[in-house]
Amino acid sequence: WEMDSGRCFRIERRAFERNGLMILRQTTEIGGKLSFVFYVKVCNDPESQPIPVQSRDYTALAGLDNVPDNLGRPYPCTARDLDYPTKRDTWLDKNEAEMKKQKTLVSSHFANVCDNGFEVHDNPVGGPLSSAHVEALGKEHFEGGLHKPKFHEDGLHKPMAAGGKVYTTGFHYLLEAHELGGKNEDGGYGGPLCQDPYGEEVTRITENLLAQAEIDNTLAFNNFKDPCPSLTKEQVAL
Repeated sequence: WEMDSGRCFRIERRAFERNGLMILRQTTEIGGKLSFVFYVKVCNDPESQPIPVQSRDYTALAGLDNVPDNLGRPYPCTARDLDYPTKRDTWLDKNEAEMKKQKTLVSSHFANVCDNGFEVHDNPVGGPLSSAHVEALGKEHFEGGLHKPKFHEDGLHKPMAAGGKVYTTGFHYLLEAHELGGKNEDGGYGGPLCQDPYGEEVTRITENLLAQAEIDNTLAFNNFKDPCPSLTKEQVAL
């Protein structure tokens, strides 16, 4: 539910096997249109033990049942907290000492590999964003570990200075900055589980999955043709 407008975004998730891979397809309806996101399960090893921290999310319904659909008709539903019937955040309440211990362990680990919130390494081609990258892009454009460029007061189409260099426009600066984002150690975007995520094989699988999703007529909510529920202005005001 979108709190300000009262609109409902409906989502369906479906898991299936394709070419020996476990695929999770998420279908999201926004503004009457469907978008698809695909997730691929690459390993059965969770690599860590789950921590039962409960969700802090609240429903926009705020406890309201049977809200109307977009045609004004009652939509049979019961508002529940995401963790119903379990009281939310009980793990945090009962395990404060464990949480502080984990925080200390993480802080001590990163103290040896980070500089001002950025990893320390000397690879100019790629890898995690480092202090050297930040220096080249202009330290004045980073705050609290986040990239917050200070463009010309007249907009991105005007020149800007960063890292001792003057860029023709803010767009030129962003192009250079984005070249560093997401690259691995050899300058590409792959990893040990998928060396070439933008290669021909992955592209072919993705395009096939998308084509199948487009013609699928077994989606939830009667293929998303059922009226979508929506809160009234009075309910949004609550």
